[in-house]
Amino acid sequence: MTLARAIRYRDQTALKAETLLKKLFNGAIELFQSNRQLDILIVGAGTFPSYMPLVNILSQLFPSLKVIHFTLIEPVKKDTDFFEEHFLALSELHQLQVQFKIHNQGLEDFLKYATNNAAFDVIYFEHPETMALPILLAKLGMRNFNRVVSLRNMIPYLSNLFKPKTWVIASCMSYHELGQLKSLLNFGLRMKPRSFFSFNPLHFFYGGPYSSGLSGYVNRILPIPAIHAAIQRSHFYLCIFLFLSLIIYGMQSFYADSPVARVILIFLMYAQLFFHRPGRRGLAIKLFLLLAMVLVLS
Repeated sequence: MTLARAIRYRDQTALKAETLLKKLFNGAIELFQSNRQLDILIVGAGTFPSYMPLVNILSQLFPSLKVIHFTLIEPVKKDTDFFEEHFLALSELHQLQVQFKIHNQGLEDFLKYATNNAAFDVIYFEHPETMALPILLAKLGMRNFNRVVSLRNMIPYLSNLFKPKTWVIASCMSYHELGQLKSLLNFGLRMKPRSFFSFNPLHFFYGGPYSSGLSGYVNRILPIPAIHAAIQRSHFYLCIFLFLSLIIYGMQSFYADSPVARVILIFLMYAQLFFHRPGRRGLAIKLFLLLAMVLVLS
């Protein structure tokens, strides 16, 4: 990414980022109103385009705040190098003291080596990659998508990084990613996050930067290993049901090729991806969609 392109992207999205972040932090005003320091974990930071909007909003909402300590998790080192070289110095424009610690590794490695004392007031997912299709691609051997599966698997272990008052927020690119992350947080951490999104129907599949987000805190945490295993099983179920869906689609094309039926089957196959959820609820949805495909075939 060139500097000119990065600056243009930052300037074009700054207002949308501030608007969304203000909504995401409104529920935490009472939580942090007396804090003089906030420890914030940024998951999937990239070049951290919402850095300045985030600092602006925090300085506005929390007047007593003096120090912000960011911990960035981003496996692509060139992205964090770009941020350090061109945007990190912008923190000097604020009276707040802004500190950074950057980890060029995935969430799984970070959690593996995090110290017992590591705990955060805020965990912020910056445009997390949570779409369901990369699960299938990773299972087919495309290693570039392993990090997406790893992120999903590690959601339950974030509970090891919580303080008694930890606020979890996320900015997403589409409703699909928002729905996937919301279901993971609900299942993996038993959160009941509140969603925010624009009402533009074009944003349903791809809304662009800061078009949607969620925020909330943890009510209750279940045993981590069992939840972790259940999320992994849900990935296996997704691949199996997609494979069965492809078989049904192939049978329809071979035995009774109907344009209307073909469109319905394609829609139901996409629904397997869009409504992918961990746990029993997700399995029930998959069974229902597969049954609907069988009925269309008959």
